[in-house]
Amino acid sequence: MSIVNVARRRPREESANQVPNESSFAFKVLVPRGDTAENVPVCSKALGSIFGVGEKCSRRIKEQLRETGFPPMDIH
Repeated sequence: MSIVNVARRRPREESANQVPNESSFAFKVLVPRGDTAENVPVCSKALGSIFGVGEKCSRRIKEQLRETGFPPMDIH
């Protein structure tokens, strides 16, 4: 999971409760191909399915990456 700057900000109707996105995320999985391994881009649902991570946990990881630049540490 890596942070990507928002590529395009589209003008929308002005509203008091709208907050523009600060960043987007790119998801990649390391897949073995022969003698090497290759990063393959996947969608967020596929990433959650592969690692068994739900939407809530994914949101927490994204927030932590955005704030500190590092994923959260497991206490267990």
